This record gives sequence, C-alpha cells and structure tokens, in this order.
Amino acid sequence: MLFYLIVFLNIVGNKIYVFSQAHRDFKYFYNNYHGNCYTFNSAAATGPNSTLKISRKSGPRYGLSILFYLAQDEYVGQLAQSAGLRVVVHDPKRMPFPEDEGILVAANSLTHIGVTMTQTKKLNGLYGNCSSEDDTDRSPTLYQKLFKVSYCQKGCLYTCLNDEILKNCGCFDIKFPLDEIVRTSFNTCSVANESLTTCANNVWKAYENESLLCSSKCTVPCRETIYKPIISRENWPSSNYLADIQNIPSLRKIAKYLSDYEGERDYGQFIVYIQDFSYTTIEESEAYQIMQFTSDVGGILGLYIGFSLLTVVEFFELAVDIIGIIGYQVYLNGRTTFKNWKRENRIKNCNRVIPDKEVKSTVNIMMDDEEVAERDMDPRAKPRTGAPYYKLSSPAKQELTSVHI
Repeated sequence: MLFYLIVFLNIVGNKIYVFSQAHRDFKYFYNNYHGNCYTFNSAAATGPNSTLKISRKSGPRYGLSILFYLAQDEYVGQLAQSAGLRVVVHDPKRMPFPEDEGILVAANSLTHIGVTMTQTKKLNGLYGNCSSEDDTDRSPTLYQKLFKVSYCQKGCLYTCLNDEILKNCGCFDIKFPLDEIVRTSFNTCSVANESLTTCANNVWKAYENESLLCSSKCTVPCRETIYKPIISRENWPSSNYLADIQNIPSLRKIAKYLSDYEGERDYGQFIVYIQDFSYTTIEESEAYQIMQFTSDVGGILGLYIGFSLLTVVEFFELAVDIIGIIGYQVYLNGRTTFKNWKRENRIKNCNRVIPDKEVKSTVNIMMDDEEVAERDMDPRAKPRTGAPYYKLSSPAKQELTSVHI
C-alpha cells in the first residue's frame, strides 16, 4: 500500500513536521499483508544519543496528529479491496503485527484514538508459566534478532512456524522477515513449485490446528504493557478548515488537493493521544506464600507434637496406675496369706496345749484384737452366731490350759 504522511507532533512542544523531516522519527518495516509500515517513537528507531518522546499532558491537543494521503489511483485491483490505514498502538519495545491487531482509519474523516494503559505482571516458576527478558533457556525470536525488540508471544509463534517450514519443506515463506543466512541458504516457497507450496500449506494448517506444539513453547511474557484505544470519528475536512490551511506555506499544496474531489477520498487525519494518565495494573501474587506455608506447618506440627506428649504422659500415668493396682493387690494377697499363716500357727498351738477332754462347745479363740475389729467393721461379714469370740491380748505370751462353757 502506498501512502504519504504529514505529521503534526505536539508531544514535545508545538512542532509541525512535513514528511521529509518526520521520517527520522519513524522506523520502517515491510508487512506482507499491509505493505509499507512505519512505527513512530519506536525504541528500535532511536539512536544512541536520542530518547523516546514522552507526553506529559493528556488530551487531543497534546497527541500525535497525522495527515495522510492514500493515492488510491496506484492501488492494484484485487490486492487492495479497501482504502484506509491500519493503526496499531503498542509498547515502544514491542513488535507490531498489524495483520492481527489494530484499528482501521478511513479517508475523508478525522479519527480520534484515545489510549489507556494496562500493565500486567505474571508470576513464573511454581505459580505459572511465562517468559521473562532475562530467560537464558529460551532462544531469541526472529523479530528480536532483526528489529531489536523485546519478547512477545506472537513473535515467538511466528518464529516457531517459520522454523517448522524451513525444517519440513526446505524453503522459506515470504510472509516472515528473513535474515541473510536464511535468504542465501534456502529458496522461497514459490507458487511455481507445487510440492513446496503444498508442504508450506500443510505446515500452516498444522499450526492453526495447534498440532505443532508452538503454543507450549511460546508462553506469554511475564511483564507486558497493553494500550487499549478509545475511538471516535467525525467528517473531515470542513470548508472553513480548508480556508485556514491555505495560509500555511507548507500546507498550501495539500489544501489544493483537499479542495478537489480526489482529495476528499484520498486524504484523512487521525490523532493519537493519552486519554487519561491513570492506568490499570493487573498483578499476580502468591495466594499461599512460602512463609505462610511454613508458619502453618509449624503450627500443625506443634499441635501434633503437643498431642503426642499428652498421649505419652497419659500412657505413663495409666502404666503407673496399673502397677499401683497390681502392687496393692499383691500386698493384699500377701497380707491375707500372712494372716492365714498366723491363724494356722495359733490353731496348732491350741491343739498342743488343750488337754484331751470333752469339749461341749467350740470357742473362737483364733482372733486377736485387730482381727476382731476388722471383722466387726466389715459389712459383708455374716451375723455372728454360735460361740462367742474370745480375744487374746497377747497370744504369743499367754498359755491356754482348758476352756469350758
């Protein structure tokens, strides 16, 4: 597409550039779909001693105003079905792709393009998959090598597609920019060679069906600045405006063309400006940070360890209780055995000292004072019947002769 530019630049002061001066601020590149393309305020276009132009105020008066001429008489019939411009507002360090993005600007109209900015910051590594500028594992894209721009996903996808065509077909597609090595080492995938054209078309179909796995290789950038346009249009030029610009020496020739019918259908103007200096930031953050995870793990471990210590103490207490019960039971059994042994000894002593006479009644003489007291206090003891108890004050020293009742 052939067109001419006349630029009114109000970003840094009130300056009017004609095309012969403005080309120094534009970076030229050729696009297979739209032909000649120019990028204003591109980071690749600035020299070592130049800087990017900065707008310090918002509104159309402080934007970039461009008057263009389309020259439709030089259009080729079926190759140019419409007349106008494709305008892409992008980051200065990013490669534009007008075939996939941008807005259309028509002739015979004034188009206002207000721009708002959105910054995105994504997390890499454990939290996501994105590409950063300092990623050494990823090789630079074709556009990074040729145009000195930053990484973008679209450039990576097209580089992957171009590499697949070179590898599988042995030719290069003219839709992509080429370096001298590829241009001298491979032939073009010309329509004159049906086999090469068929091979390239098959690779394109595989790319569109996502069977080349280019999407898995090319991730979104971790940091990206996106400019969203707000568009408004009006008819241009008005009759009064034609009279005014005829007084400007550098624009008299343009005013003459605008007064003709041809000028109305070939000329147009658009203004790109900052809509508002406020911007939107979309930033990913860790929903569950490592410090929080460590803190939670420590709390859970402390809880479990506390439960474990309590359990150990409780088991120890249970073991002490069991040992105490068993020991007390052994003590009671030993005491009972000792009492039985004492009782048997008393019986033996009684049998030794009592003469062989007739005993008309049995006398219970086998209990001392302590045993009688325990017997009286035991609620389980049966009522006392028969012979009465006789207490022995000192069974070890007292001798029995005979007892008769």
